[in-house]
Amino acid sequence: MSGSGAVANAQFGGDAGEGDLKGLDSDYMADELAGRHNISDFNCPEELTNSTVPLVQIASIYPSEGPTTGDTRVEVRGCPFKKWEEKYKHPKCKFGDVVVPAAYATMPETPVSIFAKEAKGAERTHKGIQCENAPAVDTPGQVEFCISLTGDFNDTVTCVKYTYYEPTRVIAFNPRYGPKDGETVVKVWGQNFKAYREGQATCGFGTRAVPAKIYNSTYIECESPKSDVVEKPIPFTVSLNNQQNSKDTLWFYYYNWPQVEQIIPNRGPESGGTHIEVKGRSFFPFKDQLDEIDNLNETFCGFIDIKAKVAAKVWTSNKIECVAPPSYLWHKSALEITLND
Repeated sequence: MSGSGAVANAQFGGDAGEGDLKGLDSDYMADELAGRHNISDFNCPEELTNSTVPLVQIASIYPSEGPTTGDTRVEVRGCPFKKWEEKYKHPKCKFGDVVVPAAYATMPETPVSIFAKEAKGAERTHKGIQCENAPAVDTPGQVEFCISLTGDFNDTVTCVKYTYYEPTRVIAFNPRYGPKDGETVVKVWGQNFKAYREGQATCGFGTRAVPAKIYNSTYIECESPKSDVVEKPIPFTVSLNNQQNSKDTLWFYYYNWPQVEQIIPNRGPESGGTHIEVKGRSFFPFKDQLDEIDNLNETFCGFIDIKAKVAAKVWTSNKIECVAPPSYLWHKSALEITLND
């Protein structure tokens, strides 16, 4: 597993050696008031642009899906919005038969990925609609989604489909901890996993989101990001739409890299069986949280050059023991300590 252990500064068998739109930012507001930005409508048919009464259409919505529990905030790209903004100040969105308030918002021409920086200033070039939270429903499925500037929906030209799905659940994941430099591959088991849009499913490690690879409705994998917080619980969640996360109370832990300082003895017979004492630091990072998590059963000595791994017994944060495996081809090997197998 990448990034899971530390390589000893010694060799065994030889001599010792080494998404949510939040409106305009203040700079942008100043620029707009000064006339330095040109906010435009999205591409619009001429018959709608030239109409003397409001006629609006939807080009796209983002996200186009959310859990049955509701609360999803939907961005609407369409037209013409800018033309009628001053006259009709209170647009509406409709999910099936339920109408919710909305507001005009400046936004980029295309949705911003959750992994990109939030759009600011001149990047927000188009006038769109931001709906208030989607209502909750009893059953999953598709409903008709419409918008109206006048509020009565007589100005609606096109509607699109919005999908409600069963809330995602995380039942278990492994490993539950990894080094602070990240890159730990985390296997996740749960319910209702589905990729509705490419690159939209994520695993959340606290406030950090990373892409999730969905294999089927009950299993996904993701890779932990870096973290400056170690040896403390960080909420672990899964999201399918970059907004609503799973509600199960599960925690991921980060630890400092284990540091190997000495191997006693640092040599033994090729038949293996030598009991090795490894001295160093950070071998037992969760000693104060044993009621929640520990690495006692998942710590290993890895003999890198012979590609062998053996279980290690953790005594303290500064001492572990393991037994050397046999090696009839290689006469020495670097030693690696891993805390999460």
